[in-house]
Amino acid sequence: MARGKKKTRRRAPHRLSLIDAAASFAVANAGTRAFFGTGIVPFMTEGWLTTPSTSWSHSQGLGPGGSASTYAVSLSELVKGMIPGGEDGGYQSYAWSGKDGIQAVMARSMHEFGPQALATAVIVPLSAKIIKRVARRPIRDANKLLKWTGISSALGVKV
Repeated sequence: MARGKKKTRRRAPHRLSLIDAAASFAVANAGTRAFFGTGIVPFMTEGWLTTPSTSWSHSQGLGPGGSASTYAVSLSELVKGMIPGGEDGGYQSYAWSGKDGIQAVMARSMHEFGPQALATAVIVPLSAKIIKRVARRPIRDANKLLKWTGISSALGVKV
């Protein structure tokens, strides 16, 4: 039996969904707040790109909180704390530095922000899925507009 020509399948290029990216950011922010007492942006940047801030606002819920507080930890502090003799990393000595100190910070953060983080981890992805289903037509029209203007192909994003 003669073999026919093999058809090449065209696949649409993978694009980053802005709705999914926003949902992932919200869940990551809630997770870092629950474990380390600070938002994802201060957790990743303070100590390396920016100086640590002291805007700890645990029960007031006024903001993401900074890592220069006694009850918040940044990634740079975790890394510098693993280096022998580098607990303070050139900054002031923190109350949590030490073996059981980080556990105390995480326990306090879980007590303060744990329930909220758990609710966020469940509600936000479900909300994103519902929004994508309910607003299917406006999202399709917005994606067409992005495609026509060339933004979608240049940045690799979709709504």
